Parts: sequence; structure tokens; C-alpha cells
Amino acid sequence: PDKTIVPLIDARRMEVFSSIISSNGTLLKDISADVIVENSYIEFGSFVAVGDGAAKLSDIWKDRNLIIDSSILSSSVGQIDLAYQLFNENQFVDLAYFEPFYLKDYVAGKKVIQK
Repeated sequence: PDKTIVPLIDARRMEVFSSIISSNGTLLKDISADVIVENSYIEFGSFVAVGDGAAKLSDIWKDRNLIIDSSILSSSVGQIDLAYQLFNENQFVDLAYFEPFYLKDYVAGKKVIQK
């Protein structure tokens, strides 16, 4: 309860989608796609890294004073109560104007066929 929380979703290679939240629930770093290196997020001191992106960082961050708990995973389950409340209040989003929130640009490449 007294630690900063860093939820990490695996974005492949050495990238993660992450945000940083203080122990009192204050957002310290907005959600972003980040390339992880040894000193990533060092300015936030000791923290608890959670999510499926945390497990792959245990080797690169092994010498840091932090807790890695990959058993806590991101889930949309936490949105159920909010969605149900909005449904009961007849508050709906017009899908004609909905825009998805992408953190990374999609880069298409040609598939290399090896002979």
C-alpha cells in the first residue's frame, strides 16, 4: 500500500505499455509505449512492477530495489461495474464518432521468404 505501482503490458521486444501510479492513486506518468532499458523509470525510485510485461524485465532490472509481481495481470474486469452503471443511466457512446486510442504507430513490412 505504500509503494508506487508500475503496470506493464508486454508490447513485444523490449517495449511495454505502462503508466506510473503513486501509492495514493495519483497518476505520475501517463500511459505510453516505452522501450525498456536498465535505468527506465529510475526517477520514480523503488516501485512494484506488475503485469505480463513485468516478468520479462526481471533480468534487466535484477540489481534494482523494486518488486516484480507478474501474477497481477491487467484485466477489463474492473470496468464491469462502471459499464453497468452507465448502461443503467442510458449513457451510451455514439460509435460513429468513437476513435480508438493507439499508443504505437503500425509499421507494415514485407515478409521475407527464405529459400
